[in-house]
Amino acid sequence: MGRRRVERLGGERVARLSRTIQRNGTLAVFLVRKVPAPFTLSNIVVGASSVGYRDFIIGTVLGMGAFVVALAGFGYQLTKAISDPSPATLIGAALFVSVPLTLAWFINRALRRTRTA
Repeated sequence: MGRRRVERLGGERVARLSRTIQRNGTLAVFLVRKVPAPFTLSNIVVGASSVGYRDFIIGTVLGMGAFVVALAGFGYQLTKAISDPSPATLIGAALFVSVPLTLAWFINRALRRTRTA
């Protein structure tokens, strides 16, 4: 569709999102994969932005892989917490959600440094 056309159709909100995706690369793609929006729309916005291919692939793998792992692990920990509520099981459930996000944030920082260096 092209960047200009997508921004024209989506308005200022899509243009702002496109600039954010370009600036934050991996982390932005990771977070876009977490948004409960139709994949077609998020793919059009990400594709129309000027995010690098490497950032797109890493963010997508982390975002989609993290979803599968977090869902399975969180579900397991949640059922464990329901049957045996303890601080350890609640911490385990929180870790399954927070570890992939933290990993994406660190990778984004490292990639941002290599871009500016």
